[in-house]
Amino acid sequence: MKKIGFVITFLGLLFAVFAFLAFRKEQAFLSRAELVTARVIDVEEKESDDSSDSDGKKTLYCAVLGFEVEGQSYKRNSDTCANPPNKEVGDEVQLYYDTENPENSQEAGFFSQYAGVLLLSACGLPLLLMGMGFVMT
Repeated sequence: MKKIGFVITFLGLLFAVFAFLAFRKEQAFLSRAELVTARVIDVEEKESDDSSDSDGKKTLYCAVLGFEVEGQSYKRNSDTCANPPNKEVGDEVQLYYDTENPENSQEAGFFSQYAGVLLLSACGLPLLLMGMGFVMT
């Protein structure tokens, strides 16, 4: 039983290390990023495979964001698509962009910025605790 505990603990630690690396990567990005207000310039329709519909397809609406840095225009797709649409043409969205490479941008918001860290932590912490429990018994 202890061998299983060590394996589970190792997996938990692995998830924790990757969560820490994802956090550091996000912090490095934010340290060189600046906040800009972008506008929704278009809303594109995309088909998604969804078995809950009778034909197996679901239409999602994805906002296209436009922003300007030092007179140069940039476009990017929104981080989220939805049905019904969650953004309309003309809506404003806060973005962080990399000052060294403005094409590298992300929407401002806790979940947009830390989803990977949260997911890895949510997987790693229970594994770490369970594994330690097996090892100590």
